[in-house]
Amino acid sequence: MIDPTTISFPGIGIGEFTVDKVAFSIGKLEVRWYGVFITLGIICAFIVAYLHTKDDGLVPDDLLDIGLVSVIAGIVGARLYYVITSASSGRDTYNSFLDVIAVWNGGLAIYGGVIGGCLAVYLMCRYKKINWQKLLDAIVPGVMIAQVLGRWGNFINGEAHGGIVMEGSPLYFLRMGLYEGGTFACYHPTFFYESLWN
Repeated sequence: MIDPTTISFPGIGIGEFTVDKVAFSIGKLEVRWYGVFITLGIICAFIVAYLHTKDDGLVPDDLLDIGLVSVIAGIVGARLYYVITSASSGRDTYNSFLDVIAVWNGGLAIYGGVIGGCLAVYLMCRYKKINWQKLLDAIVPGVMIAQVLGRWGNFINGEAHGGIVMEGSPLYFLRMGLYEGGTFACYHPTFFYESLWN
């Protein structure tokens, strides 16, 4: 059983509410909201890129081939980046290969996902003799939409928030109350800031 997230937005009059991190279960398999949002983001990114490829004279079948490889490379890159940075900071330890690949225990980093995905796009474009800059122009708007959706997955998990908001801060009214480890504090809702920015 995964602990639910208890959140509030006292500055705008939203009291405490609890969000279950699990969207639904199939037998013993729990499908988390974070995964649902990431998957929706990937689907939206494909749709947006597909619409752009038609306008740019690119072949949609090539987009599908490149997209499948880049999604896998993005997931691998996101996990590797997380593992490397968390191990080097001493935050996490990995005792086996299973620990390294255990994305179901959490730990993906968007920077690694972008690096892995972009590298795959570049290499696949070279292989298929496609102008990679033109393809990136078609892909990037969808990636931004996927990032918006992914950040809402972070919100449900009660993670990837900013630092503690001090009273008197210009953004104090947007503070997000969050229980972490039994302790309550008000943080910057950076998932929201980044969603708006994207």
